[in-house]
Amino acid sequence: MKTTLRDIAEYSGFNVSTVSRALNDDKRISDDTKEKILNVAKKLHYFGEKNKIILFLIANPISSVRNDDFFSKVLEGILSCTKNFGYHCVVRTIEKNDNSLGKIFIENISGIIIGGIPMPQNIINLIATSEIPVVQIGHYKGLEHIPSVSNDNFRGGYIAAKKIVERNYKKILVFSGPLNVETFKERFSGVKKYLEEIDRIKDLEIIECESFDWNDGYEEAKKIVSSINQKTAIFCLTDWLAKGVIKALKEENFEIPQDIGLMGFGNLPFSEHIDPSLTTVTLNPYLLGVFSITVVNEIINKSNNVNTEKILVEPGIIERKSI
Repeated sequence: MKTTLRDIAEYSGFNVSTVSRALNDDKRISDDTKEKILNVAKKLHYFGEKNKIILFLIANPISSVRNDDFFSKVLEGILSCTKNFGYHCVVRTIEKNDNSLGKIFIENISGIIIGGIPMPQNIINLIATSEIPVVQIGHYKGLEHIPSVSNDNFRGGYIAAKKIVERNYKKILVFSGPLNVETFKERFSGVKKYLEEIDRIKDLEIIECESFDWNDGYEEAKKIVSSINQKTAIFCLTDWLAKGVIKALKEENFEIPQDIGLMGFGNLPFSEHIDPSLTTVTLNPYLLGVFSITVVNEIINKSNNVNTEKILVEPGIIERKSI
């Protein structure tokens, strides 16, 4: 008979809610309690074979993993494979400058999948020196030796610039998150590469926002909206920034796309429902999840077929009404 949370609660003396939180590495539960509950769970074979636990470590998701449009789909991809591979997946979220991740779970798991930005430096340092199999979604400075599964962000920027030029816009104004983040740097590099190839690099400008929240897009757009020329297309390197830009343009009575074109990156669910619906680069977070758990499983099982290079998932474009 399969061990349940209630079994672990009865054996450990903690209530079911505490057990559930501990097994999901909730920060509200003390390290001592987590260790006791984890030991009971393993003793009762809750995870099946010893150490058959995958830690999905996510930096700075929007609200929660389940409510995050991107990482909820990544998690779906991971969970679609964990049962067949014989793993239990523990999800842990961390915020910027979060130093609360202890060594308890690190010492009791068989593999780690990491993703999200910004990833705290102490976590990067911990991963860099760990002997536990790790796969990164995207990639981080200092972890170049670790296998990665990523959206092809360079390609996404390239095809977006090509689409904008094909629509006869004269200028491209890029709204980016911090360019010290590889994701944004790669997307912008793709834009630059295409415009260099067609000798249009002079028609490119960029605004670097402090973060990639919609409010940053709104605030930066409000600063420059009066100076934007017609036949300019704004390309936001995330749909969140585009959401803020749309609000700012509407407040200044710009018509989209008649006056200014707008394009996003990510195809997040709201992009289809805002007015006008957003043309955007589409990603496949579900496939990222499937690939990441597959690679970490191959590393754990010392497969000869492990791909230690970057695995890139091809992006596309969803055409709607904003350009």
